[in-house]
Amino acid sequence: MDRHYLEWDGNEWSGTINEVMSTKGYILDLEIIGDAPAPDMKLYGAILDPETPIPLTPNTGNWVGYFIREAQMPLDAIPADVLPYVTRIQAQYWAMIRQEADPEWRYKGRVMPIQYGDMIIIDVAGECPPLVWNQPAQAAEAMTLLVPEYYSYEEQANYLPIFIETDSTSDIQEIAVLANGEVRGAAVREPGDTLVQVSAYLQGVPEGTPLSFETWSGFKSAPADPGSYAVFNPVDKKYVSRTLYKGENAPYHAVSLKSGANAVAPDRRVEVSCAPNPSAGETTFTIRMEETANVTLMIRDINGRTIATLLDNEMPKGLYHTKWYGAHDDGSDAVNGVYFYSLSIDGRQQASGKIVLIR
Repeated sequence: MDRHYLEWDGNEWSGTINEVMSTKGYILDLEIIGDAPAPDMKLYGAILDPETPIPLTPNTGNWVGYFIREAQMPLDAIPADVLPYVTRIQAQYWAMIRQEADPEWRYKGRVMPIQYGDMIIIDVAGECPPLVWNQPAQAAEAMTLLVPEYYSYEEQANYLPIFIETDSTSDIQEIAVLANGEVRGAAVREPGDTLVQVSAYLQGVPEGTPLSFETWSGFKSAPADPGSYAVFNPVDKKYVSRTLYKGENAPYHAVSLKSGANAVAPDRRVEVSCAPNPSAGETTFTIRMEETANVTLMIRDINGRTIATLLDNEMPKGLYHTKWYGAHDDGSDAVNGVYFYSLSIDGRQQASGKIVLIR
């Protein structure tokens, strides 16, 4: 997404957005006083040429507008020269995820046609041709949006897709994701479904908050607290019995509520990742602790010398973030190049990796 902004401080506007383009998506933060209704917005401008190209930046969410008059299913709307690069397509109520090891779309919500004026998030891997929306021979048929009746929640500008697997014979009718006991998203499960997408609206939820799930059968609700569900690890293709947290460095999650899921215990006492990598001077390390332990996180240069110690203290079970600003412990900037991080608990190295610094 383009990181430009426009902000009103109560007296004047400031920021870097000078024009609004229908090829791009925008987020509006509104402050509504009391019970005042949300305002209706009317935008004016020229209709774009259907052949307008939209550049897509690799490894980031591209927020793009769909400005073709006729509705299309997403895989029909994206041209054949761009589609092989696409790893995620996300709309207001559904998402599609393709994993590197699987040529098919592994996770899909209840995918609906893209409508004129919709904002779509598209991730691509590698440099690809500009996106030029396909022109349909005829418009796609409209589909009914399934809305939960038992669970209620507040929609936000963005969400985290959580794909939940269930038994085909399950009596579950609705599934909800909760944070601190509050419903943050829910979805309807139709009879026979084995995969349901729950959109988790987590804005305002503190980083590291455990997520839990609850189901409704039409007669009663049942919690699926941490320990009774399994989280899919896309690296080793295994379901792991662990807690899911707000703030993990992942664009989506896959969770199994199946009664016979072959879940395994975490094979490490700690997991660590960093992003962005390469870094332009600031990167965030995400650390998930499976138990309380003394943690040390260090940055070393290519000669093995420690240039920065980011953590060196006891940490309880949970999710944590810490930043490296591309500097030595004495505050001086590290030169561009390749560095290595290592994370140890109780004096034993558990994880390591490479980070590239390019200012």
